[in-house]
Amino acid sequence: MNLKRMKQSLAVCVCGLVACAQIGRGAVTNTYYVDAANGAPSAPYATWADAADNIQDAVTQAEADLGPGTNVVVLVTNGVYTLATEIAVTASVTIRSVNGWGQTSINGDWPNVMTRCFNVTGDAVIDGFTMTNSNIDPLPNTIEDDGGALIMYAGRLQNCWIEDNKGYYGGSLYTLGPVT
Repeated sequence: MNLKRMKQSLAVCVCGLVACAQIGRGAVTNTYYVDAANGAPSAPYATWADAADNIQDAVTQAEADLGPGTNVVVLVTNGVYTLATEIAVTASVTIRSVNGWGQTSINGDWPNVMTRCFNVTGDAVIDGFTMTNSNIDPLPNTIEDDGGALIMYAGRLQNCWIEDNKGYYGGSLYTLGPVT
């Protein structure tokens, strides 16, 4: 084997090892916890004992900690989460109920509050919730009135049950972008 061919073989081998090392290094996943019954929430909500008592606090913490090569998951345990304001999601966060829509409900608290459940502007995943009792119909014909339970600009909605919500357009949900 000549010297030139040996150098090429070595270069291919080293590149292959570097590629394998890169593939083997997966993204880090940070998990944040939510439990409405937790009487002592403590940021950064990294264990069930320190869980946030509302979804927005955990989402806000998760978005603040999001960085390159980091995935974030907000796990929400069973219960009814009654809202005072919508849950705003502005980044690529997965928000998932532990036991699905039959056990975890987000209540918009109509007629006491006029709000939707989620306003998703980031490429988020909303997974496994019942969304109910929201009303976002104050002034007809504006984008702010659409999607009684959920307005979603990007992301994915899966395994959810949506009922008894009101919006000018899209009483239950309104999508405005690459949503699946």
